[in-house]
Amino acid sequence: MREMTYTERLNYSLQMLKGRFARIEKDFNEGKNVDVKKYVDIHDKAEELLFSADTLLPIATQQCSDYPYVMNRNSLQFLMAFKNDVVSLLKDIEELKNQFNKNY
Repeated sequence: MREMTYTERLNYSLQMLKGRFARIEKDFNEGKNVDVKKYVDIHDKAEELLFSADTLLPIATQQCSDYPYVMNRNSLQFLMAFKNDVVSLLKDIEELKNQFNKNY
């Protein structure tokens, strides 16, 4: 089996976080106890992914400008979409946190 590329690893990490968040959100909506540590862990990991995207975007933008190959444009498009997905996940996490704080 081949090793995953960096973008594949980023995407895999994001998908795993989305799955974990969906389970927490489901438990919360069903009235089950939600472990705050799991919630904080997901939020922290999402922040790390956002930092990765923010760090890589200027590099990808520069590479795309210096070397306008399709591969560089695809990487830039992936990173922009990835960052938007992470920001969306962070907003969902904040929304759930606000609901949690209202209920407890």
